[in-house]
Amino acid sequence: MLNMYRDVTRILSVLVALSLFSVPAAAQEVEVPADAEAVPDDGTRPREDTYETGRGIGMGAGGRANAQGTSAVAYNPANISLGRVYHMEGNLGYAPGQSAWSTGAAVADSVSNRIAAGLSFRGVYGGGNRDYSGWDARVAAGIPLGQVFAVGVSLRYLSLRSNVENDNGDRVGPGVKGFTMDAALRLTPTPGLNIAALAYNIINLESSITPTRIGGAASYTIQEVFELAADVLVDLRTFDSASVIYGFGAEVLIASQVAVRAGYRGDTGRDLHQLTFGAGYVDPRFGIEFSMRRDIASQTKETALVFAFRYHVQ
Repeated sequence: MLNMYRDVTRILSVLVALSLFSVPAAAQEVEVPADAEAVPDDGTRPREDTYETGRGIGMGAGGRANAQGTSAVAYNPANISLGRVYHMEGNLGYAPGQSAWSTGAAVADSVSNRIAAGLSFRGVYGGGNRDYSGWDARVAAGIPLGQVFAVGVSLRYLSLRSNVENDNGDRVGPGVKGFTMDAALRLTPTPGLNIAALAYNIINLESSITPTRIGGAASYTIQEVFELAADVLVDLRTFDSASVIYGFGAEVLIASQVAVRAGYRGDTGRDLHQLTFGAGYVDPRFGIEFSMRRDIASQTKETALVFAFRYHVQ
């Protein structure tokens, strides 16, 4: 137990030191649009952009408390140690109305070492309201502290540039460049119940693409067949006052191999209401995921599609 706590201290110290070291560099490198101040505080600011998985999309705003494997790398680093898996994933994202694409890959390993770890990398090719391009990468670590508690952190680097230029040749619109950091805590007080505390983009990069958010999530799983989950996040940076992202999701596992998901996601800052659907096939050696998220009863009508293939090394 003493050695485990020493490992925890070392990992957290290194990642916090790296993040603090990156603050001045990030502040200097952030690409602020020339007309950023002209963007009204009326819900039209660009949406967050980050690596997402098929399961995460399908669960609406309800996939964080019980995220596992590559989904834990994306949403909840404390959960990388939840279950013993070694998964490799590739995915393709598309927003049809925006002509915006993304391609990504992730690895989650909670088998090889005491400290579970994960990596993700993604390329972005934008259009429409997401008219920016570039890439981002993430390294994450999760550490169990006994049977009921776990902590996790991730360090992320982004380089996204607007594709739009004004008459002077200056790039205008969303863009961001620099390091930021996520952190998470997970509590499992009883089998099947997971509760998480989450913080995203702790290092402020002054961009709505990387909003600083804090919040919590909870999920309850029955017999590893049915799961109901909900998340609530508070966006502290995008608008003049805090806004809330909230929602829920449900998942049913049929015949231990076919997962069917549905969910809802709301965003008070942008007045967004979204429905999500997803399905997946899980085999001992691989998994396939397809999910869709669609704006409803909102001024925007964005659709997001994600297809993922996952290989189970173990």
